[in-house]
Amino acid sequence: MHGFILFFSPLGIIHHQQNYSLPSYYYSHLEKEEKQTTLLIKLTETLKPNDFQYRFYGKVIRLGQKKSEGKILVGIIRDNLKQVPNTGDLILTPMLPQPILSQTNTGGFDFKKYLSQIKIHDQL
Repeated sequence: MHGFILFFSPLGIIHHQQNYSLPSYYYSHLEKEEKQTTLLIKLTETLKPNDFQYRFYGKVIRLGQKKSEGKILVGIIRDNLKQVPNTGDLILTPMLPQPILSQTNTGGFDFKKYLSQIKIHDQL
């Protein structure tokens, strides 16, 4: 019985590191190192827009001069846009990602928890 538990213990640690730990080149780690920051994001999936903004999932490609990665929720305000953004478009912005806010509706769908499960922790 003890050998069985010891066998799964290292597998659990490996599973946790691969699925829950963020790599050192993840954008949130690099934010602290970069002084002048620009974020390059590729829009990877179109979400249902609302009355105020277009919404996407995005993939961080660069933070400043350093190659980076990570998923992010992107909202683009509709006002004054000449062209609707599309999946595959690149966005260069000086804005930094902000944490996703918790659900405010009592008993409602927890969007923050859902996004966390698909490894999206911040929004822009």
